[in-house]
Amino acid sequence: MVKTKPAVDAKQTSQICPHCGVHTGKKPLSQRIHFCSHSGRGTHRDVGSSTSSLESRCRQYIHHRAEKYSLSVPVAGDGLVHSESLHRHTQ
Repeated sequence: MVKTKPAVDAKQTSQICPHCGVHTGKKPLSQRIHFCSHSGRGTHRDVGSSTSSLESRCRQYIHHRAEKYSLSVPVAGDGLVHSESLHRHTQ
């Protein structure tokens, strides 16, 4: 049996705030720090992009498994898995 994983679209991941999920718009490649005026937080562009991709992959996996086993997935708040909550739960 071949196992396949849902693909994560890496497009625009550096335009999404990893803290609040707001789309902050296109930035020039020379701008290496991501700052979100909505959450007031900043992070290195590559770290923010990686975090957004990871959160997207986690959401896809959870929903994929829920569909496969006919489970309901509760969504609390904005439905995003924030990096702080991931960090707290893995320590």
